[in-house]
Amino acid sequence: MEMPLVGKLVSALISFLRGSLMSPTQVEVALNTLAMEHRERLDWRVSVVDLLKLLNRDSSLAARKELALEFGYTGSAKDGSAAKNTWLHRELLRRVAEGTIAIPAHS
Repeated sequence: MEMPLVGKLVSALISFLRGSLMSPTQVEVALNTLAMEHRERLDWRVSVVDLLKLLNRDSSLAARKELALEFGYTGSAKDGSAAKNTWLHRELLRRVAEGTIAIPAHS
């Protein structure tokens, strides 16, 4: 089965941007395009769980806790805290922009 046009565009954009810092606008365009293809409707701009799903990563509480520690979170260690999730969401977007977290070619 041939990849849909949107998937081809996302793949081309990601290939072009790999290795370079992406602007917030470029990140948003790439993630919006990917979200349009996703089987679920994801509110990735607000929800860290949805952002992780869009990036094809484990979105469980245990995985989020581990990622926060791995990324250097220094706030409250309380599981599932809003502050931790907000921090992790911003950190994920920052790392996507810098290219240390890859945007999948398609969901």
